[in-house]
Amino acid sequence: MDEDKIIKKIIEYCNEHGLDFNTLPLLINEPKLVPMMRGIGFEYVIQNKLNEILSYNSKYEIIKPNINAQHTLPDIDILIKDNDNGKSYKLECKLAKNNSFNLKKENCKIKVMRSRTLGDKMIEETAKKEKLSIDYISAHKDSYLFNKFDFVVTNLRNAFYRTTEDGKYKFNPSIEEVDYLKDYFKLKSFDEINKKLLKTHFFINSKDLIAKDNDLICGRKNCPKKNECEFVPNYPLFSFNKNEAKWKDLNLIFENLE
Repeated sequence: MDEDKIIKKIIEYCNEHGLDFNTLPLLINEPKLVPMMRGIGFEYVIQNKLNEILSYNSKYEIIKPNINAQHTLPDIDILIKDNDNGKSYKLECKLAKNNSFNLKKENCKIKVMRSRTLGDKMIEETAKKEKLSIDYISAHKDSYLFNKFDFVVTNLRNAFYRTTEDGKYKFNPSIEEVDYLKDYFKLKSFDEINKKLLKTHFFINSKDLIAKDNDLICGRKNCPKKNECEFVPNYPLFSFNKNEAKWKDLNLIFENLE
């Protein structure tokens, strides 16, 4: 779509919803709105990236379902459909937690948690549907069971997002972090780092994030299945240490589909 058509659609959108087109740049920079826009916008970035990886390969189809998510209706960010065998793979798109990079530990947190916490009624219904105890569900009422999606996809740039002195929320790594990233990616400048992070995405199989079968312990205080927990932690870690790396470059995802 060319720029004139895009601008026309934006003007129509503003008119439909009673917004002032001229103040739209101010609106989309509101501190409360930026994280939401970036989170949802990331889904479209990944959709475009996957189509770019596939190029003219017709074996797979990339689908972004338009779903108004409810507790009873599963929200699917991206769906990869294998046209040869009919299988589908669900991708959950989650940015790194803002300002979460730990230079000493060489890791950052990925924010993977429910946008809607389950209430008492939904806890009971979910426990019945999943055939799990109410106490187990209640201990993880803001978390996802690993089988709700096949992969988590992330981008690390948000781990270096901070609110600046002038009140803007943006990519703002410290001098020490810039030096670390230069060494990690073998780059020479801030601009190169910024471009690299914008275009580099990672994925992991959801079952590799849970305690069960992974020699991990659930961090939830009231979890009755600490060593066998099947809930994805709200903030799993991304390790920059290549000896501990579990996340893979998104370019490799089609090689990892079963």
